[in-house]
Amino acid sequence: MTMFHSKLWKQNVELEASNLYSANIRQGSECKFNLVPCKNLKKLELVGQWITDEWLRYHISELPLIEDLTLMGCLKLERIKISSHRLKELYLFQCRNLVEVEIDAPKLCNFSYSGRRGLSFSLNALAYLSEAIYQMPNKTINIWDVEFLAKLSNSKLLYLSSFCADKDVVIPKELRETVPSPSPNVKQLKVKMSMAFIGHEIAKLVDNLLWIAPLPEVLLILYEIYKKPTDSISFKFSYKKPILIEENPSCCKLLPVPCWRHCLKTVTIENIRYSADEETLKVEKETLEKYFYENAKCLESFQFLCGGVS
Repeated sequence: MTMFHSKLWKQNVELEASNLYSANIRQGSECKFNLVPCKNLKKLELVGQWITDEWLRYHISELPLIEDLTLMGCLKLERIKISSHRLKELYLFQCRNLVEVEIDAPKLCNFSYSGRRGLSFSLNALAYLSEAIYQMPNKTINIWDVEFLAKLSNSKLLYLSSFCADKDVVIPKELRETVPSPSPNVKQLKVKMSMAFIGHEIAKLVDNLLWIAPLPEVLLILYEIYKKPTDSISFKFSYKKPILIEENPSCCKLLPVPCWRHCLKTVTIENIRYSADEETLKVEKETLEKYFYENAKCLESFQFLCGGVS
């Protein structure tokens, strides 16, 4: 069910539909909706400036069957506190005045956040998240970003989007030396960028991403522009028992286990590029091969596969 009431103004709307399972409400004015009679509601999408902290808290407590919740452009929201044993999917988009988000949802599988930095954030999800998405601000990664990602560290797939260029993915040296990598448990790291990564730049980009997730099985970098098809470069990694030459190597001194440098066995790279010529791909292959053989202590195999060259 989709509802759009752009002309309602300071009116009360009460829905009485016990068989309603999905609601999408887009409302810009200060119209008050009462959804409490919809006791079987499982999916709820709310867009607009009318939603307050109190309204959301009350409705979440009165609608215990909700499994999928989306909040978008809810500018009156400042504090979101959700406790639910049913909630499986939560999406927060551009609720720009948030100062606190507190989620207690043991069955949460998918989580996505796009909005301001600096808010207080806590997440209690007992099971592994299937997917966590963070739409990064177009700014250099800072300590808040790292701490936020650490709270999503139980995600199987971590998706970072909205980077403009490889320089936006740079992890400042002082952060690398003082805080641990935020996503040591992430097995799949996916990154979307809007500007091309070319030539020698690719090694720096990969180095920063492997600091964020130091033991991934798959790393996928997408370069998305308005035309199709999309360029991509994917890395598949396999590992062996760690080999530690140093007792406490600086690269992983803050990690509970050794990073990829001490256990990477094979790297298989598939480079699908429609916006790069053969010379660029050659440089990227040489750059990445040099990078991995210089940094991986026990690398046995490096493969670089090309496709899609125009």
